[in-house]
Amino acid sequence: MDREIHRGGQNWDITAAETQAWLNRVIDHLLTERNIAVPIVVRKRHALADLLFDRMTEHGRAQIRKAAQALFRNETERRLETTFEMSFELLEQDYAPSRPYRGTFEYRKRAFDLIGEMNDDEALCAKKIDDHPNVRRWLRNLSYESAGGYSLPLSPGKFFPDFIVELEDWRTAIVEYKGPHLANNPKELHKRDVGKLWADRSAGKCVFVWVVDHDWTTLDTQLAAVAR
Repeated sequence: MDREIHRGGQNWDITAAETQAWLNRVIDHLLTERNIAVPIVVRKRHALADLLFDRMTEHGRAQIRKAAQALFRNETERRLETTFEMSFELLEQDYAPSRPYRGTFEYRKRAFDLIGEMNDDEALCAKKIDDHPNVRRWLRNLSYESAGGYSLPLSPGKFFPDFIVELEDWRTAIVEYKGPHLANNPKELHKRDVGKLWADRSAGKCVFVWVVDHDWTTLDTQLAAVAR
């Protein structure tokens, strides 16, 4: 049963000593509190293992979410920081969108020749970025790491923002566009909060722009050069 709980590399961070102690308590509960006979437990061991695997996996995910939220809210002694010592570098030969952009806009400041696929609103947002006087170059980010996508951590999962922008004043900006139907979705708002945290902890070196429903004024203002 312990092997089943660790199958496929799952729950790798929990030692056998810990899982076996828990399994002993489970079996003891079934035998003494639930009065289930040993032969029945043995016969149903595979179904029991599946149930316990799901319980432990979900418990682990819940604990990870709890720890991550504590970090995001400054409820621990550790503090999240944005540092260029842990920078992400994407080379053009590693940028491999499964579908390139085929729209009608012409972009002068794109970082690479290829541009990943965009819907109409994203393409218009990219045009607004491209036309901004404080933009040096920009990249349509991809939503998977194997093709060069950049992500910020969520709890659970990862956030792959729409655009990565290098500004003329040498700051780095992340731009995320949302239609009005998604603007108040809790999962999307979690992305917004993580993006803001990423920028807030960067000592002024990073900018996070959350654009909703063609709000180009917000985009223009956030991408503007820092006053010297």
